Amino acid sequence: MIYGQLGKPVLSSRWVYDAYHKKEVIASQTRSPRILLIGGSNLLFGIDSGRMSRELGLPVVNMGVNAGLQLPYVLYEAKKVLRPGDTALLSLEYPEMYTYDGVPNQQIISYLYAFDPGFWNALTWKERFLFLWDTPLSRLIEGYLETGDKPVHSGLYGAHHIDDHGDQTHTTLADLTPAISQERDSTPPKKITEKDLNNHNLAWNYLEEFHRWASRNGIDVYLIPSILMDDPSYHRGAALKFFQTLPLRARSHGLRFIGNPLDFLYPRKMFFNTNYHLNAPARKIHTHRMIDLLKRNKVINIDEKRR
Repeated sequence: MIYGQLGKPVLSSRWVYDAYHKKEVIASQTRSPRILLIGGSNLLFGIDSGRMSRELGLPVVNMGVNAGLQLPYVLYEAKKVLRPGDTALLSLEYPEMYTYDGVPNQQIISYLYAFDPGFWNALTWKERFLFLWDTPLSRLIEGYLETGDKPVHSGLYGAHHIDDHGDQTHTTLADLTPAISQERDSTPPKKITEKDLNNHNLAWNYLEEFHRWASRNGIDVYLIPSILMDDPSYHRGAALKFFQTLPLRARSHGLRFIGNPLDFLYPRKMFFNTNYHLNAPARKIHTHRMIDLLKRNKVINIDEKRR
């Protein structure tokens, strides 16, 4: 039943495919050396890539789409577009990206079957089993009906709202409708527990492998803080420890993490519709702070890159 509907598009994940396809085209048309922003929608909504490109002196492509696709696929997609000489900046959403344990969610299950069956070969046997085990009958029916056979041209998400650098558009204060404000204001804080402090989960294996792959291919990799809507619960207990120790945990795995995650938690008024999505004025502020972080840590050596 599953094999018979592989590659058949579904509406529930069509916008993700459209967004990634547009970003892949942008990346293919951008000369290296480049900066590629890798992660989920905190990047999609959070960075002015054009400004970053102008101030850092290198082309910048924003590959952020949806953290719901989970860490393995985000890294898998990044490998498709990265080239020797590039710099990959990984801004990974908390805590899910750093606590991935091999259990797929419905978003990546749906997306793999519909738009990227080749990703199956990149999975472990445990992940493959869980993909099959957790596939609901309703998803198979949707696939056979091919509900997403046409590109998405309406709604907030999709290629139609992505500019030539890969950034989300239409997030100004004028675009902030009551319904969007309600979605933002009702978004609960992320739950971070002692379990999320585990330094030996599968996520770190994936990140280590990605770093080794990048090193073999002459690609620089840095982990940078993600955007997240601030909450009092993040400043005590396990959550505070998670943010404080994340750079050290990354370095213990041979990964370079620059910046302090706590410095990039922003107040609710700076967000558009979820706890990862900044509005347009806030995007400018965050981009300025991120450029300053990269410059202070001398992440991008322009002369060396151009040689």
